Amino acid sequence: MSDFPIKTQRLNLRLAVASDAPNMLKLFNQADFIANIRDKKLRSVAEVEKEINGLMKKHQEDHGFSMYVMDTSDEACIGLCGLVKRDELDIPDIGFAILSDYQGMGYVKEAGQAVLNHGFNTLNLDKIAAIVKPDNMPSIAVINSLGLGFVKGFQLKPEEPNLKYFELSKSTYLKQNR
Repeated sequence: MSDFPIKTQRLNLRLAVASDAPNMLKLFNQADFIANIRDKKLRSVAEVEKEINGLMKKHQEDHGFSMYVMDTSDEACIGLCGLVKRDELDIPDIGFAILSDYQGMGYVKEAGQAVLNHGFNTLNLDKIAAIVKPDNMPSIAVINSLGLGFVKGFQLKPEEPNLKYFELSKSTYLKQNR
């Protein structure tokens, strides 16, 4: 496992722990999370704790990265930002979500920049993708501000809605961040 937490000016990005479950439960059940990401159907703190100790922990163990908790010195968990390796994609994709009270404050971009830096410079990834629903303009704005470029429309699975697929190569990232 790599060094944690990843620190930014205002945030720590770290692996989720059981005490993050109450805020993660709020996040997973926000209307914009359900509409723009998916309904995880987690309705209790105990269910979120199971997700943390199961799926999230296993993803970190299997791939060396996962979704990380964004925390500030004032609040233990204000959102998630990290990398996911999906069977449907050849490369990891960056994902993020933040509690409503913290939206519009630049935290997602700050965390996203740290995750890209971690992915390219620590994990030595060659490319990182992002996927988003076409009408999720706030997330598309963040993805664009992070330097990922639109590649194509696609579906993860035939029964799922169309998505936009973005990508950033390590060489482009390094040129953008000299």
